[in-house]
Amino acid sequence: MKKTAAVLLFIQLFVFQILTAQSYQVPDKMRLQKVEFFSPDGKSVGRMEIEYGPKGVIVSHDTYGSSEKPWRGMRYEYNDSGQLVKASQLFDDDLYEYTVYEYKKNHVTKESVYDRDDKLVMVTLYEYDNKGKPVTRAVLESGEKWKSISLNEYDGKNKLKRMVTYQMGVPVSTSVVENRKDKQVKTDHYFGGEKREEWKTVNTVVFITKGALKGRIKEYSSYSYWLGGEGEPELDDCSSFSYKLEYDKDKNIHRIDVYSSSKTSPGYAEFTWEKGKLDREITEQIIEQTFRMYIGC
Repeated sequence: MKKTAAVLLFIQLFVFQILTAQSYQVPDKMRLQKVEFFSPDGKSVGRMEIEYGPKGVIVSHDTYGSSEKPWRGMRYEYNDSGQLVKASQLFDDDLYEYTVYEYKKNHVTKESVYDRDDKLVMVTLYEYDNKGKPVTRAVLESGEKWKSISLNEYDGKNKLKRMVTYQMGVPVSTSVVENRKDKQVKTDHYFGGEKREEWKTVNTVVFITKGALKGRIKEYSSYSYWLGGEGEPELDDCSSFSYKLEYDKDKNIHRIDVYSSSKTSPGYAEFTWEKGKLDREITEQIIEQTFRMYIGC
């Protein structure tokens, strides 16, 4: 049960990070061409290749290991307005599941996930305030019952400060955000609610404060603690990690080193960029996926 909770919490944290729109500030005049994965001793262990469509949007990317056949892939479809309407996930070249997106006034209002047999798996509904900030995130599982509802609170500067997730009307997780100089620098995430915590995860962001790269992310860490036992909180290795970012002369992310909670590194990734129109949303999703390549037990 403890390991299962850690995995669920890990997934939830990445969803939360994307929701809060923690930008990697990728320059608009460059686009991601390739990602290469390495072991700690510098040996190549895989790569991700990216394909763009005629309008400059990413239409697919495939991840390779030791063989020339991709073990994972994504396919993207867009409407005439350039909005993403379908994202399909593949494993070993076979469809695993796909997500269909619906919009209103340029905001995603509904995400429907289907399995390979076109069976509805999950629906996520979004509501926004008059400033375009997502205030409600409701998840409907298998079209039968509400799995969870998340409510967001914002401060006077319209920055997210708190997100509470409910299941069957009971709060099951709470995320408290600390913003400093309009940047998210720390997030405390409680699994089980603030009054009955079973897990606590602390996310911390360190920004570069001087020079041409001022404002960009330098380091990020996420440490999860089991609070259900006796004595001191117990660090969970499977869902605790940190990473460091390096940038090239064009201010693009060049390298990400990933570290476990014991400060050992399972490897690193290097990014290759080229001139062209940036597909920011999918590019930032790819950066997120890069972290997940190295994390977990």
